[in-house]
Amino acid sequence: MEDQISSFYNQLEGELKEAALEIREVTFGISPEIVEEYKWSMPHYSYKGLLFGLMKAKDHLNISFHRGVELLAYDEDKLLTGKGKELRHIVIKRKQDIDLKALKKLIIKAMELNEKQKTD
Repeated sequence: MEDQISSFYNQLEGELKEAALEIREVTFGISPEIVEEYKWSMPHYSYKGLLFGLMKAKDHLNISFHRGVELLAYDEDKLLTGKGKELRHIVIKRKQDIDLKALKKLIIKAMELNEKQKTD
């Protein structure tokens, strides 16, 4: 699995690679309990359930939150987009597009939602 994750990051170039590595670093900085795994051809980050996946598109990355619809209520910065049944995503074209403070808040809230789901 680690080879697939490394391969995902290694195939990225330029600003997309910088952005992806920044997202990864920020994610691991939030909690040592966040797990990186490779599912559906992309890295996913989990904490007591799936948090988000990092998908490469032609010219951007999508940070796809698995409980995105639930997170909309906490997305004060209006970063989440999409119209799926549950997923919502943030589009990133370069490292400078990442609002680190807002991203951290969404990841932490997704963790809290997963914790709450496990105790319900």
